[in-house]
Amino acid sequence: MLYQPKMIQIINLCVRKNGAAGRGGSLAINNVSLSLKKGTIYGLIGPDDSSNSTLMKAMAGLAQIAQGKIIGQGRCMLLNDVHKMGNLSLTGSETLTIYSALLGLTKSEAGQKAIQILEFAGLSRFANVRLSRYSQGMLTRLLYSAYLLFDLEILLIDASLSVGDLDFQAKIIRQLEYNAAHGQTIVIKVNEDALIPHCHHLIWLDSGRLKMEGVVEEVLPYWMQKRSSVVMPLDRKIHTSLVEIKSLKLLEKDTGKIPRTVTDNSDYILRLGFVSKEKPGTIAVGCSLRADRQICFLSEQKIPIEEKSSSYFFELELPQFLFTPRRYVVNLSISDILNGEVIGFAKIVEAISFDVSPANRESSKDAFFYAPEEWWSSASSPS
Repeated sequence: MLYQPKMIQIINLCVRKNGAAGRGGSLAINNVSLSLKKGTIYGLIGPDDSSNSTLMKAMAGLAQIAQGKIIGQGRCMLLNDVHKMGNLSLTGSETLTIYSALLGLTKSEAGQKAIQILEFAGLSRFANVRLSRYSQGMLTRLLYSAYLLFDLEILLIDASLSVGDLDFQAKIIRQLEYNAAHGQTIVIKVNEDALIPHCHHLIWLDSGRLKMEGVVEEVLPYWMQKRSSVVMPLDRKIHTSLVEIKSLKLLEKDTGKIPRTVTDNSDYILRLGFVSKEKPGTIAVGCSLRADRQICFLSEQKIPIEEKSSSYFFELELPQFLFTPRRYVVNLSISDILNGEVIGFAKIVEAISFDVSPANRESSKDAFFYAPEEWWSSASSPS
């Protein structure tokens, strides 16, 4: 058989930060237990501090385990950004033959495997060329091809799959799916959302703890909702001398509800709620919508504050043509104006953020928009 698959069991795993030994120090992986099945592609998701890389190093035997254990590993290799192809004075064929032999292949089998890998990488005619004469792109294709085609029970990938041209990237995905269909267990750190449809299960770590694990259809909605905050957190209130901001929400225009998923074929409302303080005046609300570090929408509106200790809200319409599938953030500024002079100012960066998902239609072109005054509703006290 090509593979001898086994289930991987991770039991109460704890790994200290920076691989520290002993009982002191904080934990990068905190009491994680998982059962990984053969023939399954697992996607590791989570925020930047989730320690997904540390978990993969522990599975590959490259991180010191403080507590717990990993059993049933089988042959396992970790592909990450720090791996190189070894001795650059050797040829591509010689390097792959040595790697294959280390995995237990006979000399004849190792030679055949080298031919197979070079062909997959599109480097057959460079088989007898020293690696020192390979370009960086050639070395990368060779490295990825080797990991994909080695006979492993477990393949761990902590590196971007956006390497080479689009044809080579498609070959990577097809090979991963082929490997899984033949019993290989694959764990991929999901650096790009495009990988998620190719995963069977998702493992969600947050600050080194297991948040959720299951099939993609079960986990993904919760992860997207967590990652896309469409309500300003209560601990990020803005205070000025005239007002206190109580809420900032992104709502569906049709229903007035907080969306579970933001799509590029629906209209939305940005609603700001605030309470006036002791003295009347005017506030100027500045709002910017940003994506990929670019401003794609900008608005400013002056709101008269006439009553003390009253609640107000106003809304800004965000039409669907503003959105393309990507991540957006809303920045907010508040200026206090009294007798024509600015007497106070406050701002909050990334007051809310959200990801826009495609809705099976052509996406809008990037553009810059300034919100006309009529897009704002008049400030009013909620009924």
